Amino acid sequence: MAGDFEADENGQSFSTGKHVATMTNISGAAKYTDKGVTGKALAVGGASGVKVGGVGFSFPENSTVSFWIKGKAGNGFNILLAKGPKESGHFEFYTRSGALWCYAPDIGDIDLKYNVNDAPDGWHMLAFVRRDGKLYVYDAGKLVSSVPFRGKIAEKEYDMSFGVLNEGTYGFGGSIDGVRLYERALTEQELAGAPEIKEPYVQISGDISGTKEKTGFDLSEGKAVSIWFKQDREEEQFAILFAKARKASDRHFEIYTEYGKLSLYAPGANNGAAVSLKVDLHAYIGSYHLLTVIHTEGKLITYIDGEQAGEAAVQWEVASGEDTCYYGRLVEGGFDFPGSIAECSLIDEAPDAAAVASAYNSKVVYPEADGELGFESDIIGLEPGGSAPCGIKAPEKVKYTLTLKGGAATLDGETVTAKQPGEAVICAVSDSGRYIAMTLVRVGDPGGGDTEESQTADATGSEPATSPDTDEAEPGKKGGALIPIIAASAAVVCAAAVAAVLIVKKKKK
Repeated sequence: MAGDFEADENGQSFSTGKHVATMTNISGAAKYTDKGVTGKALAVGGASGVKVGGVGFSFPENSTVSFWIKGKAGNGFNILLAKGPKESGHFEFYTRSGALWCYAPDIGDIDLKYNVNDAPDGWHMLAFVRRDGKLYVYDAGKLVSSVPFRGKIAEKEYDMSFGVLNEGTYGFGGSIDGVRLYERALTEQELAGAPEIKEPYVQISGDISGTKEKTGFDLSEGKAVSIWFKQDREEEQFAILFAKARKASDRHFEIYTEYGKLSLYAPGANNGAAVSLKVDLHAYIGSYHLLTVIHTEGKLITYIDGEQAGEAAVQWEVASGEDTCYYGRLVEGGFDFPGSIAECSLIDEAPDAAAVASAYNSKVVYPEADGELGFESDIIGLEPGGSAPCGIKAPEKVKYTLTLKGGAATLDGETVTAKQPGEAVICAVSDSGRYIAMTLVRVGDPGGGDTEESQTADATGSEPATSPDTDEAEPGKKGGALIPIIAASAAVVCAAAVAAVLIVKKKKK
């Protein structure tokens, strides 16, 4: 391997392999996020990027370049990776409004016949393999295109930049992690073996875009606005997230984007000039995010998804009073937000950083580890007064709730105790509702044994369904237990358990 660059040391990341170097900022302060493929990742966001010096790797025949990306490419040119100035020895992978290209002065400008905005949501690995006079493009382990790619890129040592050109322009709108340079062509089997990244996701619904209400709220010192938004596409001009009052009113203020850049405008703020909130929303297209703007101590502090993303000084004589506010458009109409606004909170007492993070995490669902819930046995047989472990089996990181239905037994923790002859069902439901498992508890009669004539109750507590006129088992009945009926009853119990878990979780919020 010629290089392995992981953005895990906040700008001090060292590679493994032949090349060892420190990542340095190209323009502004490079931003990192804790939500990388492993550890941190470089959050380019269309603005900042990093570079490493002295890279000799020239992407020759029988070699591979791979890296993980997250987010959508914006309109125009977005750089994913570039080596050196645009002269012999330079190569770059970039997008034209999402369409993937490779440019090298020694070879030409090659259309790679794939659009990265068609890729899966979340983290996915792009790989570029030179083999047999072609360039093969893989995304998420699958071959998505192959094009002729012949010629030699000059072997020169240059800086290599991630997310921008070496001079810091044409930034990619998303995040990048795990850049790797291989001096061999990786096989399809190796690329297909790239691990699936199970990311946390926001669970929220609804859309209040275009709706209005009367409010006396003003964004004076010590107050905040919090907005759950999903941006479907990049807006080339203005897009309104929140606006109060008409522009001619001194009570007016608006939070908006211009070419993706987040700003606040109010007639009384900064002598009527827009206040840049120092955040680019290009990196947040395609999924729900939480925007929080806090006015405190002469500054507007901006958070995205519970993490501070920008800070701007502001001089603002805030005008109070009741007026109409709109979500996702101006009060006069126009500049509609290109997406959904699920919730907006106008907060009279600004939260601290911990509370902002908590508000975000309250809507986040963390995927569970691989594996399913299960029980060691489908049936637990007990005599009255007897007890046994229920035999639940679960992956270490999967949290779950156990529920027992039926009067034949009781459940204490993971121990089931027989109470009286009959049947009960134990249902296990993971906290997310994703995994469900069940087992039957059958308590026999010590006097007459567990026979077909034993008086049993199904999981819902109903009377046994034996035939009053014959000792023969009814169709579907086996060994005294009505298997289809019990299975259906258990399914009802599990469904009720799922609902109970979801209700409890909702109340906790």
